[in-house]
Amino acid sequence: ATFVLAAIPRGSAPGLFILKILVMKKISSLILTVLAAACIQSCGVVSLDEQQALAQSIQISSSEYPGTEVDLMIALANDETKKWEATGFTIQLLDNFQSCRLDDVLSLNANGTYNYDGGDVLCGAEDNERLKSGIWELNYQERKLIFDKGTSEEIELNIEEASDIKVIVSSTYLQLKVVGRYEIGL
Repeated sequence: ATFVLAAIPRGSAPGLFILKILVMKKISSLILTVLAAACIQSCGVVSLDEQQALAQSIQISSSEYPGTEVDLMIALANDETKKWEATGFTIQLLDNFQSCRLDDVLSLNANGTYNYDGGDVLCGAEDNERLKSGIWELNYQERKLIFDKGTSEEIELNIEEASDIKVIVSSTYLQLKVVGRYEIGL
């Protein structure tokens, strides 16, 4: 009680000050709840069993990374184009996550352009266009895949692992780690 009274500004009613603090906490809680609900509601949800299987199947082996930049370019785009299908998608701290990413297809072209098809089920929010295209580039040393560099649409992904048939990338969204696995058309 002494601590609370010491924190009350002179000339104000103790009850009013405490009420203001409680209202601010309630508003902060409400804002966080609304943000979390919007993020989770924007897509279909994978069942917990499916999510556990996905989480287990996205095992990152940092040793699987091509030895040269040329090898990485060949792994990602080959001589012309490679179509990568999303086969796993997880986000930190959420038990269930959106299945809307699992129908996405990303085509990386050797000329540095890409085509993205978000599939029939879009995730909403920033993912509100089914078809997108633009430019992509690599930063081999930093293990980065960069889309639409220098534009307002720029996206930078960390390449966790890469091979001729599988790529695992990560990034953050709302300060949560997101991991996606893409494989050559199965």
